[in-house]
Amino acid sequence: MGNGEVANKYQEGKNDDQLRSKLISQIKNVIKEEERENIKLAIAHGSKLYLIRAVLARGTPLASIRAFKVMQKLDENGEVIATIPDGSEILKSSFKGEIVILAACSRVESIEETFKDEADVEELFYTEVDAHELEIPFQEMEIKKEKQHSEIEHLIRKVETILQKRKSPASSTDILDKLKTREIKIRARDLDKLFILVGELVLIRNKLFMASRGQDSHVMRDALTALDQTTNKLYSKILEMRLIPVKQIFNLSSKFVQEFSEKLGKQVDLVIDDRDEVTLDRSIVEELTEPLISIIRNALDHGIELPEERRAAGKPSVGTLKLSTKREKELAIITVEDDGRGIDADLIRKTAIKKGLLPQSTVEKLSDQEALQLVCLPGFSTKKLTSLTGEMDMGLNAIKQRVEAIGGYLKIESKKGEGTRITLSVPVTKAIVSVITVLLVGIKGEVYAIPSSMVHSIVKFKESLVKHVEGGRVIVYRGKIIPVYSLSSLLGLPYNHENHLVILQKGVGLCGLSVSSILGFEDVAVRSEKILPGKAWILGATILSNEKVALIIDPWALLVRKH
Repeated sequence: MGNGEVANKYQEGKNDDQLRSKLISQIKNVIKEEERENIKLAIAHGSKLYLIRAVLARGTPLASIRAFKVMQKLDENGEVIATIPDGSEILKSSFKGEIVILAACSRVESIEETFKDEADVEELFYTEVDAHELEIPFQEMEIKKEKQHSEIEHLIRKVETILQKRKSPASSTDILDKLKTREIKIRARDLDKLFILVGELVLIRNKLFMASRGQDSHVMRDALTALDQTTNKLYSKILEMRLIPVKQIFNLSSKFVQEFSEKLGKQVDLVIDDRDEVTLDRSIVEELTEPLISIIRNALDHGIELPEERRAAGKPSVGTLKLSTKREKELAIITVEDDGRGIDADLIRKTAIKKGLLPQSTVEKLSDQEALQLVCLPGFSTKKLTSLTGEMDMGLNAIKQRVEAIGGYLKIESKKGEGTRITLSVPVTKAIVSVITVLLVGIKGEVYAIPSSMVHSIVKFKESLVKHVEGGRVIVYRGKIIPVYSLSSLLGLPYNHENHLVILQKGVGLCGLSVSSILGFEDVAVRSEKILPGKAWILGATILSNEKVALIIDPWALLVRKH
């Protein structure tokens, strides 16, 4: 698409010039003083200004989230300066899906790259605009093409202006402006750089703690304690800046639930429970948006029955869809629950056997709860679910893969005739560098790190306590029978004397992991990128306070790999 081109017909009876003039008139009335400064700086750095009008398709699920996703992509390719409506208005349920954006980009292709894969954008118009058209005089910008006109000079002028203001009495307008300016826009990549720096701080702190052991200097210990507290506060604050409330997503989905259930001819009450006020990293929210939409749509379409079916089954004609979330250590637990027809576990077993996904002898031994998880196997459903309204959903296998890709897991619970509950357990953050507490364990002279969020407890271990049941090893732990695995065996290493047992927890499930030695807990910095593609059990690597490198492992993923 070229300058001023549209994806579809944008408005009946109006030509490009009329729409262009209208958009310019609208945007120049909302540009604030600080945004004028951003425009000047962007032009000084060689960027051009573009006005963009994008209209999302009618009925787009979670339109606000889609709009923010588009703006974020555009911000990565350039800079979003102003929008109509503004961010707070976009978040409201009254948002209609039309947005006007003033952006600064170094090349027009940035806009095309932003929108080329956005299937939800039904109409698109963009055009280059001049600063004069926005009533920002050219001479006011004092743009110099010489190399010495840099961002440093711009900052010097701003400092001089601030100093000049300090000399004069503060007016009521100045005070009000300060009160209004509570938020600033920060690029995600700048936050990532801060996370990297915090990770380096953590490493330095750990080295200092190691060096100070055995010394009696109160001054050094006090300084280290202060550094420890400051580092933790800095990390927490930067992490907080990336988080958004999950309830915000739930509130946005209420309009979608209402409209979609009406299309299906169903009556549905939406219940939202966010008593813990859980927050999630923006990148996690982006990854979860499509899976959540599919789960909600599937609950409305295939789960909750029509009013007459519900009455015949002795249920209220109005169905209930409950969206809830809570925090468990470093995980956010998101649940979508309906009181619909439920899933038939016996039918799942028959389908799995018929499709040859598992041997019949294995399937028949599965409990109803275990059988329900089979719906997530590749090949169980050969195509995406198509709703009565013609919408295409992600299959459960695709949803499970998406959730596991961000370090989470999916669980399905259902009772025929009573309803279904799908639970997504996902990490709260996915920062490029995370500071986490790990348990350090030793095997054959090597050190491995296990995230403390997976550790339930640590106990002394004796092989004599192990019982063998159906080819597996189990112990009795606090009145419960739990399976036991050897870490050296899971890693493919020769058996080593293991006299410690790490009790691992995942949801309500427990298992024991025997290790040679326990080296203690330590805060470490870990990059989120997978260091070995295809090795899901390796969460990353970190440098310890003794300067040794340790792999951070996911024992649960190791179990899946081994079995």
